[in-house]
Amino acid sequence: MTTGEGTSTGEGTSTGEGTSMSTGASTGEGTSTGEGTSTSTGTSTGEGTSTGEGTSTGDTGAPACVQQFGFMDTEFCYAPPVAYVAVPGARRIVVGEVDGDGHADVVLPGATGGIAALLGDGSGALAAPVLTPVDAPTDAVSGDFDGDGQLDLVVSFAGAPPRLDIMLGDGAGGFVVEASFATGPTVGTSLITGDFDGDGDVDAAAIHQGVGNTTPKRLTALTNAGGGAWSSAEQPLNFFVADITLESWTPYLTAGNFDGAHLDLIVATDRSVETLHRLRSDGLGGFSYEGKLHASLFTGVMPIVTLDVDGVGDDDIIGAVKPGTPAVKFVKNLGGLTWGGPVQSDLTEDAKQQVALGDLIHEPRPDLVYSAVDGRTLARTIGVDGKVLSPGGLGFQISVARSFALADLNEDGHSDLVFLTHAAPYTLSVTLSE
Repeated sequence: MTTGEGTSTGEGTSTGEGTSMSTGASTGEGTSTGEGTSTSTGTSTGEGTSTGEGTSTGDTGAPACVQQFGFMDTEFCYAPPVAYVAVPGARRIVVGEVDGDGHADVVLPGATGGIAALLGDGSGALAAPVLTPVDAPTDAVSGDFDGDGQLDLVVSFAGAPPRLDIMLGDGAGGFVVEASFATGPTVGTSLITGDFDGDGDVDAAAIHQGVGNTTPKRLTALTNAGGGAWSSAEQPLNFFVADITLESWTPYLTAGNFDGAHLDLIVATDRSVETLHRLRSDGLGGFSYEGKLHASLFTGVMPIVTLDVDGVGDDDIIGAVKPGTPAVKFVKNLGGLTWGGPVQSDLTEDAKQQVALGDLIHEPRPDLVYSAVDGRTLARTIGVDGKVLSPGGLGFQISVARSFALADLNEDGHSDLVFLTHAAPYTLSVTLSE
């Protein structure tokens, strides 16, 4: 997880010189100024004053907290957010190991001028961006395609024709194209990586919108044969309920191991008449359709995360229920592709836009982290029965975000929040666990 404690300049580069803290609790989020210093929209109640160089002039006792909770005999605290660079393009944030130093880094496909990598140093600070000039991507996801232990990317572009590029990390924050595949007539709108064919190499897949009522949505499978050899195969997705214009609704890809042996591809949608569909690698570079994950349990569930809640080796599912409603549903995998009854948590925030798993609440159970349609980003603990619990009555709201990622940037064993601010200019910011 990455946390960035530096200051953002008007030119979009980070000074990354250190961490800025005061001894009191700051009520506002940091904003980026033209001179490169991080300011707060609220006021600090503590005795210290934060300098532009990242050092505190006040009492060096307790760190500043944006949020502090006591929950399930656990106390946890997060420092005020630190702003870095504006990210006007694709909202995806990728975190992982880029330069081989063992510390988490942040990659921004939507940065100005190309793909930007901000290298972490293990303290929570991020260095100035390393830029790979490319035309504006629409999305990107990561995977270690060449087995060197460092982050690589599959990137979608909306050019003429649209294409998918496999880009390998160069070990210094840059990326070079290893393979490129045209994917017309429409761009990939959801991307995913995983070893779908079970050969030990990381593959990739992308889903594409349809065109009118004539060209259905499509899946592109990018198969990694190792040694830099890739193949591409496209196939139509004809299993959806075709009662409205094909390009007017959004598909979403995720993956899960539901039988303890295979990594299956899951297609979700934001339509209330659809359910989750399951595909499996056919070993020939494509995917075979395995049917609905369940006939009715997952209708209108999107987005989703898969996790082994009960620790028996196969994935269970947590997902938002019908965009526009506040509920979250947990469904337990009983084995043999049979499912238990749903456990529904009626939360207060409508229309979950993004969900992830992490450790923001600092207790043994995993946390469900999600952002609502208005950008409110919260964490709630997942109970052993799948019930989503709520610290502090209304949940632990850590940010208001356009999108987010989780990474341990300061290497304290807990998740830090890396996010884009909800309002333009969509500034990359980091909130560190203290």
